[in-house]
Formats: sequence, structure tokens, C-alpha cells
Amino acid sequence: MVRGGDVLVAQDGSLLKVIAAPQAVLKITYCPNHGTPFDLIRAAYHLGNRHVPIELKPDHLKIEPDHVLADMLRAMHLIVAEVNEPFEPENGAYATGGHLGGHHHGHEHDHDHSHDHTPVPSPAIPVPHVHDPGCGHDHGH
Repeated sequence: MVRGGDVLVAQDGSLLKVIAAPQAVLKITYCPNHGTPFDLIRAAYHLGNRHVPIELKPDHLKIEPDHVLADMLRAMHLIVAEVNEPFEPENGAYATGGHLGGHHHGHEHDHDHSHDHTPVPSPAIPVPHVHDPGCGHDHGH
């Protein structure tokens, strides 16, 4: 899955930065006068129990518009605002996006096999400057 901030390499070697498009979403924040950041944790718990796609940030949550969920969140004394912003929900516990290929299985087993579970370090690769609409300059491309 391609997400905002990802960098794609074109066939000619040039780099393109992916920018997530804005869309209608509900932005959920806690009440600074009567609430605490913990209220967002409670909201994320209840939304997760409903398998709602959710974007998690330290100071807010985002979900797709849903008036029933908006009412539930307001009843929890959260602030729910309709905004037009990029929406990049979490992939979920079982998604493979963002991971390198290969396989995985639990580490709690007692059978022998020919490989270990030691992480393989990957060397740092220098990345050239990435152009996006806000960089304000070019290199004569």
C-alpha cells in the first residue's frame, strides 16, 4: 500500500514523494477544559471494537464520516469536527504493509529448524533530495 510520505523511484531514477489527498473525515479531540488525552485512548478502544478504520495521532483521531459514531463520541464528551484532510488509517495487526517479505511465526515453540530469529541489519542507503510541491526549487530536471 502506498501512503503519504512514501517515496517512489521512477524508471529514470527520479524520486517522487506521495502526498495523501484530502477527504472528508471526522477529527476527534479531547476537550481541553474538561477532558484529558486518556479520553482519546478510550475512544480508540471503542472504535477498534467496531473495526472502524482509524488514524491515530498523539493529539487526535480521524475516522471516516459516520453520524452514529460521531454521536457516540460526543456522548463520551469528545470534540468531533468535520474536516477535509488526508486520511491514513492504521493497517491493522494482521496487515503486511510496510514490512519486508518473508514469513513469520510465533517464537514460542520447541521444534528445531535451520534458521534463527536474529534480525538482519540492513545498511543505510543515502537517499537524494526528494521533490514535492512544497520544496520551492528544482535542479533543472
